[in-house]
Amino acid sequence: LPDESEVPALLAQISSLGAKSGLEISRFEPQHEETKDFYARLPFRVKVAGSYHEVATFIDSIGHLERIVNAENISMKEPTMKNKKYVLNTEFTVTTYRFIDKAERTAAGADGSAPPPPPPPPGAP
Repeated sequence: LPDESEVPALLAQISSLGAKSGLEISRFEPQHEETKDFYARLPFRVKVAGSYHEVATFIDSIGHLERIVNAENISMKEPTMKNKKYVLNTEFTVTTYRFIDKAERTAAGADGSAPPPPPPPPGAP
């Protein structure tokens, strides 16, 4: 996992792949970062317009990027005929991840260390 979110580079890669797939990308909106144990989940809401095949090609291509990128919650709506092809308005969430180093985990209170043991019961040796 990358140490940094590298959002500008990811946006450039996704925009390039969208154009190569024949899509129009109308939204790439960052959502709230979710911190897990040793990584952070970085979701983005994406809206594109294109044919079913173009959307499928795009989602497949982002799945082959060097960093981990997933597409989920895919919704295809409003098919319209444009230039002799059906165009769908498609919305989905693209999620990538980044590594959280120990200093950042400690600062966030999520350093992954075991919690302290509970105190012994009264009267225990």
